[in-house]
Amino acid sequence: MYWFSQDQASDELLGFNICWARLHVLGYDVYLAQDNNCDSDASLLLTEPLRLARGTELLDHEFVNILHAIQVVHFYCWKASALQSFKVRVGTSKIVELSKSQAEKVSDLKSLLLKDTELAETIFYSLTCRENELHCFDWTNFVAAIAAWEDYAWKLRKEIRSSLAYWRAHQSLYNVQSDKRL
Repeated sequence: MYWFSQDQASDELLGFNICWARLHVLGYDVYLAQDNNCDSDASLLLTEPLRLARGTELLDHEFVNILHAIQVVHFYCWKASALQSFKVRVGTSKIVELSKSQAEKVSDLKSLLLKDTELAETIFYSLTCRENELHCFDWTNFVAAIAAWEDYAWKLRKEIRSSLAYWRAHQSLYNVQSDKRL
């Protein structure tokens, strides 16, 4: 479902997993904590909880799955400049050095899901986060993005729940107030 290849007939011989490629182009790698066999169905692997790595560092924060991680990364890119004022303390235990075995797992999974790195970079390069190009990456700001994203998502859920009554009555999620001046 999330596999892209220039030649659709080649199936998974070339191409890439769109979710994985998007994270790769933004500078992140995925680490699956469970001992999953890399020969298993890749789409099933990406429904598992995961952690994000960058370079030789691993963020010790578990994301529900790759879609959750992508949402937070995109939110971070969207709000990067505003997050610098968002104060969150990152404990030194939150960021750990990737061990050799962890780095090998990241590499094995990458080779399974990102078979055509050049194609992925060509397609997603123009969409990269400006933060990657303009500033040095800082895990503190990224952890702030996780907290800010959770708050943002909670507010959106609350707004949607409160709009459901309007949906039932008017097939709209917006509360359109009548003009009181009439």
